[in-house]
Amino acid sequence: MYINDDEVKDVLGKLIKRFDKECIIYLSEPIALKERLTLNNFYSEDLENEYSAIYRTEEEYVNIFDILFKEGFELKVSEEFFYDDIKNQKETKQWMFILHRNEAS
Repeated sequence: MYINDDEVKDVLGKLIKRFDKECIIYLSEPIALKERLTLNNFYSEDLENEYSAIYRTEEEYVNIFDILFKEGFELKVSEEFFYDDIKNQKETKQWMFILHRNEAS
């Protein structure tokens, strides 16, 4: 996802108003394994083209989700999504986050 942290938090803050009281958020996103990677007009041999991306760490995503935690969401799943990823990247992995808010409980 190539969007700055402040913008991500702003978008999540606006989306919260549109979510039902009981809500599940599923997010699949490539993450950086060791440290944040920011690529700007980086040439990819796999894509045969330039691309830009921000690969955040799992911890950075959890910090971004703080706005959701304050609104009653809980992080239910945070794990690797494709265990045998065909791209087999060394610095990134496809990750899955599932957040749930259950106002009834």
